[in-house]
Amino acid sequence: MGMRDLFSGLAEIRPLARCLGTLKGARGIPRRMLELVSWSATTSRYHLWAAPTGITVFRFDAAPPHYACPKCYERRLISRLQADAERCLYVCPLCGCDYLLKERPKPPPLDYGPGGFIEPGR
Repeated sequence: MGMRDLFSGLAEIRPLARCLGTLKGARGIPRRMLELVSWSATTSRYHLWAAPTGITVFRFDAAPPHYACPKCYERRLISRLQADAERCLYVCPLCGCDYLLKERPKPPPLDYGPGGFIEPGR
């Protein structure tokens, strides 16, 4: 998103801000407008992504690529999911939600002996 896009977005918001300013007074509206424009610019770099496991998170593909927590995203927070390799999950450091984004490795098959029992030492 370039500066031109940002200013064109502001041009669309200004008439609305004038109407709101007339109704409620101008205090706080410019700050709220900047917050909305800033959040819009931030979120334009993320897109919904469905993991092979069916879980949906927000994904950022530019450098550095990462995943963002959808629960925090709804609260207008960008929280990068942290990989927990031991549990094969991605965990949100803000809300604690965990997401299974990659298939867990399958355990090796059990080796049953000729009698149908797992033999010691195998």
